Amino acid sequence: MDTKKEQVVVGPFYGSGASITPELIGSTDGKQVRTLLQPDKSYSAGNVTIKNKKLYLGTASIVHDTYRYEKNKWKHRVGTGQDDRDLAGPVTKWLKLSQTKGKARFTTS
Repeated sequence: MDTKKEQVVVGPFYGSGASITPELIGSTDGKQVRTLLQPDKSYSAGNVTIKNKKLYLGTASIVHDTYRYEKNKWKHRVGTGQDDRDLAGPVTKWLKLSQTKGKARFTTS
């Protein structure tokens, strides 16, 4: 989970719900490749991303868990709405919908 070494996330992707049970494989010493992290959880409509030294695990575009490797330890945090936005990247366009007389209408150009 650093920029000097490569990591890969693998795991079975299965079922009609497209669930994934992730496993992070890599090296902490640059020599031995092994399983670094294997959360005891699967994610329906699973999405796994490594970005900015952080592992994001979730469902579709919703981040449920994040992991970061600091001081030779894994730090886990439950995902927040901010994680969803961080993973999506910078927003350049947005659309606003308003409900008028029971119908949704765009209120932005």
